[in-house]
This record gives sequence, C-alpha cells and structure tokens, in this order.
Amino acid sequence: MAEQLTEARTRVRDVDALRGFALLGIFIVNITFMASGYPGSLVTDPAFSSPFDDVVRALSSVFVDMKFYLLFSFLFGYSFTLQVEAAARAGAAFAPRRLQWIGFPVGIAGGVTYALGGGNGNTLAVAASIATAPLLTSAYVATLLRVMHHPRTAFVRDALAPAGRIALTNYLAQALFGLLVFTGVGLGLAGTFSPLATTGLAVFFYAVQLAGSAWWLRRFRYGPAEWLLRWITNARRPAWRVA
Repeated sequence: MAEQLTEARTRVRDVDALRGFALLGIFIVNITFMASGYPGSLVTDPAFSSPFDDVVRALSSVFVDMKFYLLFSFLFGYSFTLQVEAAARAGAAFAPRRLQWIGFPVGIAGGVTYALGGGNGNTLAVAASIATAPLLTSAYVATLLRVMHHPRTAFVRDALAPAGRIALTNYLAQALFGLLVFTGVGLGLAGTFSPLATTGLAVFFYAVQLAGSAWWLRRFRYGPAEWLLRWITNARRPAWRVA
C-alpha cells in the first residue's frame, strides 16, 4: 500500500513537472506578442530584422511555436504517465526512446517547414506544423520523463513540479508581467526588445517563478488563483497555510 502511494505521488509530480516545463514554452510564445505589435499582424518587426534576429525567430518557429500549448494540457501529459503504469502492469518496459526517435526528426522537419514557409502567413506551412507538432511535443515529454527518472537528474522534476502545481497562478503572473513591462500601464517597453532579448526576459522571469513557486508551496497549500478557484468551486473557503 505504501509503495502504491509513493508511485501515485511520483506520477502526480511528473504531471506537475511537465506542466511547469510547458509554462516556459508558452511564455516565450506569448511574450513575443506582448513585446511588439508586429507579430500579431503576421509582420516582422522592422526594428529587428537582422540575420541574427531572423535566426532567433526561426529557432522559435522550429522548436517552440505551436508545440507548448499542446504540452500544457493536463490530459496530454497525464497520458504518458498512464502509459508507464500500463506498461508496468503488463510486465513491459515503457520505451520513451521510440517517441524520441520518431518525434524529433519528424517534428523538427515540420518545424523547419513552418519556419521556412513564412510561419502563420503560409497555409501549407501552418498545416505541416499542426500535423507534426504533436510528435515533437511527444518527444519533449519522453525526453523530460527520462531525465526526471534518471538518478542523476531527478532534481529536474523537483525544480519544475512546484511551478506546474500552481500553473494557473503562474500563467496569470506571466500575463501580468507582460502587461507591466510592455504596455502603457507599466513601463511601456513594447518594440524595444530584440527576439533574443525577449526570449531571455521570458527565461529570466520563468526562473524567478520556479524559485517563487517552491518558496510559496513550502508555506501554502495552493497558489492564490488555485485557492480562489477551489473556494468558488466548493463554495467553501479552503485551508491555505501548510500546517
């Protein structure tokens, strides 16, 4: 019984960690639209049109765009942990390498097609990305699960899981961060960040969220948004602080 409870906790932390990881990819995509009005119009910002800027945008198109919204889905990540359990019950080994062998080459090929085809402005390029993004996302998940279950890199799960556990709070915090940095409500810095600087800003704030999430959950049971949602759903104020 104790062993089953331990396995269940591990499974839940896997899902939390996957969602925590997805927060970074989603933020890198979203902050691009926060930082400049051009991407929303499917136009390259003329202030950042150097070859280096184009390379950064292309890398985002290949590896990030249209991939992490899939990963953020709870059921998508959860299905992988269910496969692990099903394989264990059947006495077979779950083989994430197969997902990597197929997902990375096919998914990256679709991403390259999307990037070279001009992104959202090309219907065929978008279709190729939509068709292959699930495979690349699957390869990401398989790789991350392998990393998290290796003795030497199991700390990755512990680092990511708290952010995923309060994913709604973190997602809203990212939106608020973009609002305060790029709009007139705050600093009004829209149009001043290059593609690389925008990505770097997203990674920096995400790192702050990882540390902040771990700190918060040592003191509270839920994130603020999760706590409020639980209160509304159950029509009863839930306990907040960790006993």
